[in-house]
Amino acid sequence: MLTATGLDADDSLFSIAFAITQKENTHNWKWFFEWIRRSLDLEDGNDVTIMSDMQKGLMNAVSDVLPLAEH
Repeated sequence: MLTATGLDADDSLFSIAFAITQKENTHNWKWFFEWIRRSLDLEDGNDVTIMSDMQKGLMNAVSDVLPLAEH
């Protein structure tokens, strides 16, 4: 399961998106971030910060799909 969460103004977590895939790899993370980018109109990731625990393929996908995102 791939997930994306965010923090609101009260520092509470909220779900942004989730997906169930067969594998956690660069291809699936890239697909997941493409849909988030399109849905939230993030363009190149400017003003976006990604925090992760360095899952398989995640950082490569972020660099490809949201090249200006901080991570």
